[in-house]
Formats: sequence, C-alpha cells, structure tokens
Amino acid sequence: MKTNIILVAVLLVLLVIFGFFTSSSSDQSTFFQDEIIRVGVERVGQPIEGFSAPIFLQAFPGLIEKDFDGVQTIEGVYSFKDTGLVYTRTADQPITSAEEMISKEGYKTFLTNLSTRFNLEVSKDTEVSILIEKIQKDDSPTGILPFDSGVSGQVLRGPICPVMREGDDSCADQPYATTVQVVEANTSKNSLFAESDTDKDGNYKFTLPPGEYSIQAIGGNPFPSCGSTDIIIEPSVVLELDLSCDTGIR
Repeated sequence: MKTNIILVAVLLVLLVIFGFFTSSSSDQSTFFQDEIIRVGVERVGQPIEGFSAPIFLQAFPGLIEKDFDGVQTIEGVYSFKDTGLVYTRTADQPITSAEEMISKEGYKTFLTNLSTRFNLEVSKDTEVSILIEKIQKDDSPTGILPFDSGVSGQVLRGPICPVMREGDDSCADQPYATTVQVVEANTSKNSLFAESDTDKDGNYKFTLPPGEYSIQAIGGNPFPSCGSTDIIIEPSVVLELDLSCDTGIR
C-alpha cells in the first residue's frame, strides 16, 4: 500500500514538472516567436518564405537538430531520427514554397524543446531573452554570425547597338535596374532564398551563408532576357559576379 502511494506521488511530481515546462513555455511562445525572428533577421536577413528549421540552424549556432523534434510547420512537421532532422509533409493542399515555415503551434513546441534542453524556466520575457542569447553562442571558431560571405555585382544589358564598333563606348553594355533573386540549390524544392532590388545603376549585394545557389536578374517580356547562374558561396568570401541580360538587338 505504501509503495503504491509513493509511486502515485512520484507520478504526480513528474506530471507537475512536465506541465510546468509546457505551460510556462507556451505562455511565452508569442514573445519567443517575435524575438527569435527579430534576432534571426539581424543575423542572416529576412528569408522570403519565412523561417524554417534549416535557416534557424544557420542563424543560431547554439541550436541542434533535436531542438526541432515535433515542431509543426504550416504544411508539415519536423522529426528528429537517427539519420538527423526529417521534414514530413502532412497537408493535403497543393505544395507551396513556404511549406516548411514554422507555424504558431510550432513555435510553442520549439520553445518547450529548448527550455527542456537548457533546464530553464521560461515564464517571463527576460527568461526568453536569456534562452535566445544562449543559442546565439557556439564554442567552435567558425560559429560567427552575421555571415561575412555572399555575392555582389552589377546587372548589365546588351548588346546596345546592332553592330559593335571598336572604340565606340556608346555601344557598351549598360546598367540595368531590376530585381535579383537568389534560389537555394540542392533542396527538396528549389526555394527562393532571397530577393532584392538593385540600385539605379544595377548594383546588387546579398549576404549569404556558405552553400550552393542559383542567382538570376529578372528580365522583361520577352526582352531583356536574363539567364540564371549557379554559384558556390565560400566562407568569408564575397563573390564578385556581374549578371548579363540580352536585349535581343542584333
């Protein structure tokens, strides 16, 4: 009889502890969502399709894949398995480019996972801020953000003249003010990673984490026609790359 009472008491204590982490974390999930997105934008920029687990892992070196176990997205859920972090689609509607963006419920799960891993009570805004400060840190020498790598250059359009004449600068390619898009390569979907307008002289610049991408200037209909270029961003290197758009003049 005494043994049964002890077991019940232990069970109640465990339930209280679990409920404490879950409820206290959930109560702060909105502030956590706003704050981690704000800091994430400061560190890696604003993702076009919102923050997903891979982007958060790039932005916060103190995160681990297991932090996203059970985290819901707008069209699926992440799970951590022996092979690593896995995304499973659960929605029936057509796939969108933002399917892996973490949902409101997902941020609740995300916060609960973090507060449990760090054994940190999260019932006030200040405690959420402490938690986010912890995941910004990394003991490795390469865990330095924001990124000092990326790509920059100028968008040019040409030919300008039907016949090129040597020494005639009026026929040189001209700056083209437009929009430039960066697409993340080698993903389940070639998803738009970043987008920015050039200045009036066609100059552009993106700060990007190391990886493989495709970059393209947006042309007209049908001209100028701007092709895409595959690029590899190396750590601590800003790639210089001018983008060419064909005017169709011959």
